[in-house]
Amino acid sequence: MINLKWFMLILVPLLFFIGLGQYYRQEKNALLDKQKYYIALTTRQQQDIHAMQQARQSAAELDKKNMEELIDATGENDSLRRLLADGRRVRVAGKCTQLPHASSGASSMGDAPGIELSAIAGQNILAIRAGIISDRQKVKYLQQYIRQFCAN
Repeated sequence: MINLKWFMLILVPLLFFIGLGQYYRQEKNALLDKQKYYIALTTRQQQDIHAMQQARQSAAELDKKNMEELIDATGENDSLRRLLADGRRVRVAGKCTQLPHASSGASSMGDAPGIELSAIAGQNILAIRAGIISDRQKVKYLQQYIRQFCAN
C-alpha cells in the first residue's frame, strides 16, 4: 500500500504536468497559425496599397498629360482668335466638284481661290473649333482612363 501511495504521489503530478504541457503546446501552435495568417494578411494589404498608389500615380500622369494637351490646343485656338480680332480674316480653302448624281455636263466646277469669312463668322468657327477640341480631348481622356483602369 505504501508503494501505491508513492506511485500515486508521483503519477498524478506527472500526468498533470504532461497535460499542462500539451495544453501550452496547442496554444503555441494556435498562436503560430494566427501569426502566419496575420503576416499573410499584412503582406496582401501592403501589395494592395502599393497597387492603389501606382494606379493613383498613373491616373495623375494621365490627367496631367491630357490637361497639357487641352491647354495647348486651347492656347492655339485663343491665338487664332487674337489674330482674327487684330483684323486678319479666316480663309477657307476648298475644291468644288460636281456630285455624282448631277447631270453629265462638266465634271468639275473649278477650283476657287478660297472663301473669306467675316470676322463674326470667323469667331463662330473658332468657337465651334474650341468646343470640338475640348470634346475630343475629353473623349480621348475617358477612353484612356477606361482602358487603363477599368478594363483590368
